[in-house]
Amino acid sequence: MTAKERFFATMRFGNPDRPPYRELECWPETYVRWHTEGYPKRTDYRIYFGFDRYEPVGIDDEINPVFSEKVIEENDTEIIKTDWRGVKLKLSKGSRSIPYFYGFPVKDSKSFREFTKRLNPTSQSRLPNAWDIRVQELKSRDYPVYLGTGRTIGFFGPVREWVGPEAILVGFYDDPSWIHEMMDWYADFIIELTKPVLEKITPDCVHFFEDMAYRGGSLISPDFFRTFMMGPYRRVISHFRSFNVPFLVVDSDGKVDELIPLFIELGIDGMYPFEVQAGMDILDVRKKYGTDYVILGGIDKRVLAKSQKEIKHEVYRKIPPMLESGGYVPMLDHETPPDVPFENFCFYRNLVREICEKG
Repeated sequence: MTAKERFFATMRFGNPDRPPYRELECWPETYVRWHTEGYPKRTDYRIYFGFDRYEPVGIDDEINPVFSEKVIEENDTEIIKTDWRGVKLKLSKGSRSIPYFYGFPVKDSKSFREFTKRLNPTSQSRLPNAWDIRVQELKSRDYPVYLGTGRTIGFFGPVREWVGPEAILVGFYDDPSWIHEMMDWYADFIIELTKPVLEKITPDCVHFFEDMAYRGGSLISPDFFRTFMMGPYRRVISHFRSFNVPFLVVDSDGKVDELIPLFIELGIDGMYPFEVQAGMDILDVRKKYGTDYVILGGIDKRVLAKSQKEIKHEVYRKIPPMLESGGYVPMLDHETPPDVPFENFCFYRNLVREICEKG
């Protein structure tokens, strides 16, 4: 099978020769560690581990122009700055950790309207260089491509990036018209941004970014989802389906149990990465939703820092029954952190390959 045929067969609960081989990226510090343990420098992660080809279409869906970065304060261990998104934050030097946020570029309707000047969907600069050549390449491809390259296509996720988590959550109560304004406007933006692309080629999948859950559950209630997000989602999904986009998936961290029925109702095909540390178990999800929902991920990344016996237990407990039921792409439940030895990651990927190809 070609990579595209394999992708379609998997997403449709068909009979692929094997599932697609894929993983989310590693932390930058992970590569630094691995280079001391045998992983070659200047190596393409996807090629080295034999992942299936799966590429973004290539349009710029971020803010454009970006903000000028400005260092506000710096010492040996920390830096406070305004980044390219206009977010003021404090970062630790030398290690990747969750930043401390001081402020965001959008604070109210007035600043939102100013911010939208950086989100012109019709700018020609959003298309890749040599777009005509890229279109011809994509029309003859034998591998799948997707729209949604970062923290962009979605509603709760992108708006939270502009205003901050506290402001969006309080806004649902204190200023609902402002939240409606941003989500409705962004639906228009997504439609206008992607229409010129969809008129030329049909991507195989759209990735929605949400990250709207944490260890304890969803950050907003199902009722709020229906009130604020269902309408914009329906408009955007109708747009993609009108251009025959076959698959739509959602990226959300955290405990997403109560969100899954809402996304199924909207016609979303699947979700990733199913964080184990947040209480997600893909075997339970599959049992509950059957062939209504494609599952990507769900293998506990934390186990890869432990013994190979524990890795084998995690892999064999989940992957064989998930492959038996279909509609599954075996992946870790997030990016690979730096406490994972290179040897263990190779052991894990070899186990996946052994199960998928030898049974």
